[in-house]
Amino acid sequence: MKKNLLIFGLAGAINAQWQPLDSLSSTCRVPAKSRVYCVVNRTDGTVTAVPSASTKALTEKALQAIGRSPRWLAAALEDRFAGLSATQQDSYAGIIIDARDPLIDEIAFTIAHLPAEVVNSKGFHTGIIQENAEGIYRADSALEYVEILDSGSAAAGGDYFSTTRYRMMNNGAAEVYTLPRDMYYWFVVHPKLQGELPAYISPDDPNPTVPPDGKFWRTFFWSHRESGWGSIADTMKGITFLWANKINSPAENGALGRLSLWCNRVLPWGGGTPQYRWPQPVYIYNQHCGTCSEHAWFANAAARTALIPVTLTKAPRFDHKWNEFFCGRWIDWEPINGWIDRIDEPSHANDYWADPAKSPLNGCFNWRGDGYIWGTTERYTPVCTLAVAVADSRGAPVDGARITVDADGVPGNFLMAGWTGSDGQCRFLLGDDVPSFTALVTSALGTIARTTVITNSLPGKRYDWSPNVSGTIGAPKVRRQSIPDDSAGGGEYRIVYAVDARREFVYGKHDYALFGYSFPCTFTDERPTGTVDIFICDSANFASYTANGPFEAAIVHNDATAADSFFTLPDVDGPWYLVLSGEKKTTVASVADLSVRLRRRNPAGGAPRRRSIDGPTTPFSLHAAGALLSIDYALPQRKRLTIRLHTSRGGLVAVLYDGYGGRTGNTLRFDLRGISPGVYCCSIGAGGVSRSARVCIVK
Repeated sequence: MKKNLLIFGLAGAINAQWQPLDSLSSTCRVPAKSRVYCVVNRTDGTVTAVPSASTKALTEKALQAIGRSPRWLAAALEDRFAGLSATQQDSYAGIIIDARDPLIDEIAFTIAHLPAEVVNSKGFHTGIIQENAEGIYRADSALEYVEILDSGSAAAGGDYFSTTRYRMMNNGAAEVYTLPRDMYYWFVVHPKLQGELPAYISPDDPNPTVPPDGKFWRTFFWSHRESGWGSIADTMKGITFLWANKINSPAENGALGRLSLWCNRVLPWGGGTPQYRWPQPVYIYNQHCGTCSEHAWFANAAARTALIPVTLTKAPRFDHKWNEFFCGRWIDWEPINGWIDRIDEPSHANDYWADPAKSPLNGCFNWRGDGYIWGTTERYTPVCTLAVAVADSRGAPVDGARITVDADGVPGNFLMAGWTGSDGQCRFLLGDDVPSFTALVTSALGTIARTTVITNSLPGKRYDWSPNVSGTIGAPKVRRQSIPDDSAGGGEYRIVYAVDARREFVYGKHDYALFGYSFPCTFTDERPTGTVDIFICDSANFASYTANGPFEAAIVHNDATAADSFFTLPDVDGPWYLVLSGEKKTTVASVADLSVRLRRRNPAGGAPRRRSIDGPTTPFSLHAAGALLSIDYALPQRKRLTIRLHTSRGGLVAVLYDGYGGRTGNTLRFDLRGISPGVYCCSIGAGGVSRSARVCIVK
């Protein structure tokens, strides 16, 4: 893929007069109503991180398990362990520590994303975590249309992960599709399907039963045989492609088609309903009957057993459930009707059930294993948009608020639900031509009674609702200090900091009930909507701050998504503090990448000025041609020359050149086609002096 380079202006002499003393770089979890901070001590030249109280409560074993898990799961695992007792932390951490490659990432993900209600349930057996991961790789060794791709390993560490790759047919031509990483973990790996407790279940009883009478659905579906049909292992033998892109055709349509036929044989339509209408696949299998609810629950387990990414879709006010599988997009799948990708039928038009007698579809949603739900109405009918912005009594955004939307139809819990992040916003795509939609808000700061928010919905139209709850968000009593940055004076120490706080964990509770069965789930949804407040203050003001009093800070960033700057410390006794605050949040936890460096002015350098005795002189320029970077430079004498490419926050990407440069003008050329698109800093240094320019690589 062709890439181009954009060159920004020269940054001039940088950091030549500043000596590094100490630094830290970490990913910090900042819970609501809490803070993390680092102490910058000029006396001993150190930077020390002080984590939040919940992070400090982690056991040594929990920290060891986090260190053994993929780095991209670290914050989620910390979040999970922080909500457990010390005994529970050690128990779940032990499962990760004792696991072997290549199962560790699947096990770590499962532990990180099991709802608290599952972890704390007496009916949950932790053996399911290991058995679930083993079942995935057992299926991988037998199935021909799919293979697990392991990228890296626990032994190597870092951001290792797994996913699945599928063989498909499209108009008779073979294709290969690789599932996105998160889709693999949520919709193939996760052992909880929808509203059930993942448990060992007896075929005769939907209540948890310990092994050997109790069975886990992934193991049971894979190997259980009955007269008239085989196990999934038997059924999928010899199938070499996932599907052939055939609409509504179980015959000769790969694994999807074969699994549709298997589901219909094991669970024919009609014949009554199960005695207990609980979403337990093992029990439903043994009942051999059911309507759309049982079929959707059952097909979800069958597909994941066969390593096909599937979820459950529900249209509450239409009293219907079906499934969707993911293959580059979510595709509707309803085995009992022989439907695969039915929404692509021209005759299907805007009505999923193609029945003019039915009223328009008002809404439907998908379901993730931890209980999080999200709307999918736009896949089945034209939609309007409902944009909700929840604020407190003073107009500040309220995080963690739950909005439930409803409309007329079959009685039940609600049509759809959503939860606000730090921005206080939530968006719903709802059906068109619907007489009315109502909504209500519940939050830690108050509730808003059910209100009509849309009347006679029109396709493509946006409707805004901005309710204010009665409570008020608390905030640190901070005022910007009059002390200036001492860069122009004699400031001896400088704090260089970079914060990226765009990630956050939004918590919510999905308490859907059906047929007298309810298993509420508290989920954690990771979003890119995070913010933190950032302060830099001296020790006296920090003491007032931690005592909940008014204080002043030399640097204040309110509601910051990111910051990348420096502050030259005034000559004030005592340490300084850089704070990341989540105290304005009611529910969500921010996840911030933090880098802090302490530097001291080079005594030989004196006040900031340019050194040019031995270093690169003015003729330093960059030129771009395609993906080729050309650098023209001149040195006053032959010196060792180093050219480096860094990220915008200082991380080393590549050493482009490390050798000697001549006295006269020179040109060096570098091929950057292997570098990912982004903004970088290119530095050229010799004789202790460095100059830099910004480089933006674009596709």
